[in-house]
Amino acid sequence: MNESHFVDDDPWFIDERDLHDPDVDAFFADRDGVVSGPVDDAVVAAMNDLEMVTVRQRMLIAEQYRAINSILCDAEADPESWVGPDPTIDPDWTDPRERSAAAVRRERREFAVRAAAADIAVRLRMSESVVRTRAERAAILKDRMPRLWASFLGGAVCEQNAVVASQLASSLPDDGEAWDAFDQRVWEFAGRLTPPKFRVRARVARERVHPESTPEVCRTAGVAVTIPVLTLLGESDEPAILHEYGPIDRDTARRLAGDASSWVRMLTHPVTGTVLDVDRRTYRVPADLRRWLGVAHPTCVFPGCSRPARDCDVDHRVDWQHGGTTSAENLAPECESHHRLKHGSLWKLERDPDAGAMRWVSPSGHEADADPPPF
Repeated sequence: MNESHFVDDDPWFIDERDLHDPDVDAFFADRDGVVSGPVDDAVVAAMNDLEMVTVRQRMLIAEQYRAINSILCDAEADPESWVGPDPTIDPDWTDPRERSAAAVRRERREFAVRAAAADIAVRLRMSESVVRTRAERAAILKDRMPRLWASFLGGAVCEQNAVVASQLASSLPDDGEAWDAFDQRVWEFAGRLTPPKFRVRARVARERVHPESTPEVCRTAGVAVTIPVLTLLGESDEPAILHEYGPIDRDTARRLAGDASSWVRMLTHPVTGTVLDVDRRTYRVPADLRRWLGVAHPTCVFPGCSRPARDCDVDHRVDWQHGGTTSAENLAPECESHHRLKHGSLWKLERDPDAGAMRWVSPSGHEADADPPPF
């Protein structure tokens, strides 16, 4: 396969030549006229085109994995572009927190990677955890399964099978022979089996290479439901909203409401949905200002983050020590991760003084508006 063609100053640019790989074209050209039967030539041609599109789609997905991993590796190797100059190179430098130079540099690399991952996530409209996971999957495949990695980049292996292979490879001990044996066992059929069948075969191969049960992880959290009061009373068909899921039917909402141990009442305008009042009696809800911020910004204000405001830090957009005020205009809920990212990297949060809209600016200069509230 041809190597991907990138413009030096734009790592996301893909040359049109990559969409017409001669090896792929030749593969399908050799098959022209081979298929015979009751299906007419037009349908056969459409089927061949569909196969070709699928192969190229897989190549582009694999290239996305490779590019994400490359950008994060570059950020770790050269953090200055993401977190600013290294203060430890100054001979007179001392850390107010009494950290060693090595510890500061290690933290700078960590924040550089996090800043780059956040930048990618905002640009591609995906979560940061997905970005980091794809980078890790690419690194595992590249280091531990070079045969399957090459097939993935070449479009022969689908994303689901590549992910399963990387998950199982990551559970192997730090042993090059075990990695090579596992790669050898699975790469040949990774491009031939459907994901369910490949998963079974790959698990068997993994156990044969290194017999050991892989752990299963199960997690449980609470749920939050927003239920219009008229729906609860049976007077409206307006759906309830289950947090991080979407609309649910009235019967399910009522059942969840019946099991609820506490309530927070919110009065809204029946037409506009504007918040008119918030219940002030619930013990665990903080002061009025934080309460209002939670209404105005139900989740972390970083683009794409769905962490509920009640679980976030209230951050001064302009630091208190730099003259920032404790006011609704200068405060916003940020989850711990994005709060630390804002203070530990060159990410900036700006606010339009007239409209009040907030905008994030990444270290690379990319601008993204904060997500709008759901009402």
